Amino acid sequence: MCLENMYFNPSNISTFVIFVQPSKYGMASQRPIRTTQNVQTVSPLGENPAQIMCPKCHQTVLSEVEYSSGLFTYLFCGGLFLFVFGCCLIPFCVDRLKDAKHTCPTCKTVLGVYRRL
Repeated sequence: MCLENMYFNPSNISTFVIFVQPSKYGMASQRPIRTTQNVQTVSPLGENPAQIMCPKCHQTVLSEVEYSSGLFTYLFCGGLFLFVFGCCLIPFCVDRLKDAKHTCPTCKTVLGVYRRL
């Protein structure tokens, strides 16, 4: 039905009109356009440095990890405070109990944060 309603007057090219039948979605039907996109799957970031592609500088890098105290660190401290008073500050010295922030060593962009809780 796309080209059946075409009117063409050879004497005047400005009157050339094509009527396109709209599809069921309200837009004119068109031939689908194929596009390809490279998608890189990334495993979840953990507590250790990970090899990852930086979205800003587009380089594959080994992330730098900076540890900071998070919710799990404070909850562990509170639990030790209740049961073993003298050891309650130990979680602040152990990296495995802290959150890990991954950054790109090239452009210093934050790539992600691994939170314990």
